[in-house]
Amino acid sequence: MQAIHSILLPLHIIAGSISLILFWIPVLTKKGSKIHNKVGFWYVVLMTITLVSAGLLCINNLCLGNYPSAAFLGYLTVLSGYPLWHGYLILRNKKEFSSIYWTFRRISNYLLFLGAFGLVFYGLQLPSSEESMLMYIFSGIGFPGSLEIFKSLAKIRRESNWLIEHLSGMVVSGIAAYTAFLAFGGRNMLHLDGYVMIIPWILPTVIGVIIIRLMKRKYAKKS
Repeated sequence: MQAIHSILLPLHIIAGSISLILFWIPVLTKKGSKIHNKVGFWYVVLMTITLVSAGLLCINNLCLGNYPSAAFLGYLTVLSGYPLWHGYLILRNKKEFSSIYWTFRRISNYLLFLGAFGLVFYGLQLPSSEESMLMYIFSGIGFPGSLEIFKSLAKIRRESNWLIEHLSGMVVSGIAAYTAFLAFGGRNMLHLDGYVMIIPWILPTVIGVIIIRLMKRKYAKKS
């Protein structure tokens, strides 16, 4: 199992690092342009490799008996993967939700809701306030998107705006990826301790929310 971990972890880090760099090109370039579409495609491919490797690392941790790490890694996989694949699939479900897309959307929302609720509960059990805060931050990213489980299909269809959902999904996947990076690898690189560590954990969400609001204002009437 350790051999599997030593193979998957470098793949996860390399694909994830490149995708974090590529993320900004579709965000900053003209939507629908050749460079936006091409780089956006490779962002999805590399993020998918990152997420699949994360899922396999999750299974590997389960086999090794590292249950808290496995559960948290599984939650991060759903947290980053759902908005990514939703943002991609909504382009093919502009006019009508296919049964496969709708099933994927519902299951992902339930997993996010249960995972976010579980992180809050887990955070309450931790002795370290910094670790607890990390659990609350990640649950706070997952909860808003998961609340769709309380809406009917008819209401979701009425409120659906494929362009905004596509752009928001991609940005949220970047928020989750950057938050995960800064919470783990970035924490060691920046040498931050105590409550100061909370700043880079929250920063991607703040920047991402600003980007989404600006995009909604600009593209709400274009879809």
